[in-house]
Amino acid sequence: ADRLGEVATALARGSDATSLAEPLPVRVVVDGVVFGNLSAEALDDDAFETVGEATAGDVAVRIEVGPDGSIAPGETGGARRVDASRGDADPEGDTDTADSDADGFWSSVARLVAVHVERAETAERLRAFAERLDTILDHTTNVVFMKDLEDRYLLVNEAFTSMVGRDRDAILGRTTAAVHGEAVADRFRDHDTAVIEAGEPDQFDERYPTADGDRRFVTVRVPLFDDDGEPYAVYGIATDVTAELRLADQRADLLDRMADGFIAIDEDDNITFLNARTVAFAGEGRDREELVGQGFWEAFPEADAALAEAIQEARKRGEATTATAYYEPVDGHFEARVYPEGESVSMYVRDVTERVREREELERRERVMKRLYEVIAEKDTTLESKVSGLLALGKEVLGVESGLLSHVEGERYRAEVVADDTGLFAAGDVVPLSTTICERVVSQAGSIQVCDAPGDPELADRDGVTEGGIACYVGAPVVVDDEMYGTFCFYDRGDRPNPFPEWEVTLVDMMARWVSYELERREAQSEVTRERDRLDRFASMVSHDLRNPLNVASGNLELARETGDTDRLDTAANALDRMNELIEDALSFARVGERVVDTERVDLAAVASEAWNTVETGGATLVVEDPGLVLGDASRVRTLFENLFRNSVEHGSTSSRAEPDDSVEHGGDAVTVTVGREETTLFVADDGPGIPEADREQAFETGFTTDPEGTVFGLGIVEGIATAHGWSVAATEWAAG
Repeated sequence: ADRLGEVATALARGSDATSLAEPLPVRVVVDGVVFGNLSAEALDDDAFETVGEATAGDVAVRIEVGPDGSIAPGETGGARRVDASRGDADPEGDTDTADSDADGFWSSVARLVAVHVERAETAERLRAFAERLDTILDHTTNVVFMKDLEDRYLLVNEAFTSMVGRDRDAILGRTTAAVHGEAVADRFRDHDTAVIEAGEPDQFDERYPTADGDRRFVTVRVPLFDDDGEPYAVYGIATDVTAELRLADQRADLLDRMADGFIAIDEDDNITFLNARTVAFAGEGRDREELVGQGFWEAFPEADAALAEAIQEARKRGEATTATAYYEPVDGHFEARVYPEGESVSMYVRDVTERVREREELERRERVMKRLYEVIAEKDTTLESKVSGLLALGKEVLGVESGLLSHVEGERYRAEVVADDTGLFAAGDVVPLSTTICERVVSQAGSIQVCDAPGDPELADRDGVTEGGIACYVGAPVVVDDEMYGTFCFYDRGDRPNPFPEWEVTLVDMMARWVSYELERREAQSEVTRERDRLDRFASMVSHDLRNPLNVASGNLELARETGDTDRLDTAANALDRMNELIEDALSFARVGERVVDTERVDLAAVASEAWNTVETGGATLVVEDPGLVLGDASRVRTLFENLFRNSVEHGSTSSRAEPDDSVEHGGDAVTVTVGREETTLFVADDGPGIPEADREQAFETGFTTDPEGTVFGLGIVEGIATAHGWSVAATEWAAG
């Protein structure tokens, strides 16, 4: 910028700075940037006229002068003013010549400025690029160099100078022989010539002599060409592999004691060395002396084709390759690392059978989990169908004959979904839990596996083992709402020398957990549906049963107002009492259907006695035969008894068991109600006429009654309480009649 300002000032004064009293306004404009003298700074842009222009590369230059005129070369070596605006002529009368000389002068100045600016910018860019390149090259650990066609070094990085132990100034401009010695110069020149003649990069294994001995490098040499396609230099990047090769040399003495195999073959694929591990691969009766010198493919005819491809690729590329191959004679997978040395190769062979089989096992597990997901995610399929799919998958994965989903009810074991090839179980079969191996799953509440059931003292005499011949077993519990539902298990009649793998046991447990979840979900859906239906029935019955007494009360009140008959008020009061009774039973029905969550130990005998005392029993009698304890809601169990007792007392009659002459003695008030228990069944029986057989299936339906004065809720409440506890109800004939 300073120099361009000086140019503008010099142009303003002319070649002789003292020839003008005042400087002429002159500006030099370079790529739109203005540089002018002091006279030019006081003028606006539109006061200047371009008198000369030129470009050089991407640089554009204009020379502009102010309104006083132009400067032209003077006859005396100075300069003179020419006021073009006034049309002054040359003193000699040669106006055209003067104008032409002036235009040429300004254009020459513009060209001169453009050329110098363009060169300055180019030089700056090259300098910056060179600095960046030097920084990159000096920070790499690889040895970098460039040589011309006369074998003189043009560029070396810091790693190169460090390797040869000389300063850069002592290397640049000198030949390979001068830097490294004649011993290696010919070989390096041959490599340079090879890439130049080939016209493309190539890789070489090279030795560089240093004060500490030879260092080994893998060197990539690249020919460089000018715009005419003529070579002018060779560029090289050398990677130090000295330590790696030295380590290989140090290990050479240990190769024969290696656990891995090692073998070397020459360019004709003949074996030059192999260690003891590799000799063993050749088979029994073979020894090293016999194998060395023999063709590799003759000594190991079962070698995988992948190994042949790796050897070929290593020779072609001149660098190490890796292949994993299966070797059938030893039933193993091996990883071969192939190192080329010219056309010869050395191979390190490592047994990776365990790794390969682990990978294959992971892939197998992934396929199993995918199939598992497909089974359980299938839409529009029943739970039984999905469980059957899981059983089929489990049998395949575990390699067993059979599997099933069971449901345990007390001491009863019921087969629900069965995929049994042994013929031991069919769907719906019920056997004592104690005769099955699944009993151990239930008692331990956890997954188990058995490899030798006949050899297990606790299992050897169970029917599944003695009659079904079950020898091995794996099973997991199915738990629904924190209660033992049953088992999900697999079994086989063949002995199993080794336990089931942990992953397979986990898979069975995972399947059982999914079945548990699905059963819980299905139960929850059923509960929602049942509750909705119950409330629908409740609303329907309440609206229906309350309407009649409401109409009676309303009608009689209206007649009482009209006639003054007070008997009508008694009728209305009775109707209102009836409505109150219906409302109380309806509210009880609405409450008892809620599922029992918090349970306690309920003494059935005590609760039954309490319930009896709250019911109008008249002359009826209660007999309690030690019904024992249950887990439940004591308040709702008492309500259950109350409704059963009320039903027995209110419907008791002598018509089915008494002679006509003793009907008074054995009337409804004389009914006897008995509470007892048979295994898992709690019963409430009476010696009245009972429920007609034709009505027993619908007796517990809300709304059913044989008494026009009944509330239609009684036995419906009983059914609701039982279901809320997870129990079931039934009406049947008592053994006592």
